[in-house]
Amino acid sequence: MKQGTARKIMTSHSGIRELPLYSLDHQPHLIELYLDGITNLASLPSNICKSKGLVKLHVSNWSKLESLPEEIGDLENLEELDASSTLISRPPSSIVRLNKLKSLSFGQHRSEDGVYFVFP
Repeated sequence: MKQGTARKIMTSHSGIRELPLYSLDHQPHLIELYLDGITNLASLPSNICKSKGLVKLHVSNWSKLESLPEEIGDLENLEELDASSTLISRPPSSIVRLNKLKSLSFGQHRSEDGVYFVFP
């Protein structure tokens, strides 16, 4: 794959200890990022929020994820944010800047404690 050509990156149920941030920084055409089931990371690096073209971001089933970076509000094209089955109890305040957001889910590992919104 050429540098900067990825439109979708997926990894799931991985025990990775760090995200390959250099490769994410150099993907200006990245639209979808699925990082589901990460078990060894407690935070999402803020430089992911530099991917201005990102439309879908999934970070569900992170057993240690307690918060999202405040810079998440910089993702001006984000339409779908899935942080379900995490330890996040509320999104950062910058979430109000996501004018194109259509779907937001976050919450505890137990489904009855989760929150799911669909916006018109």
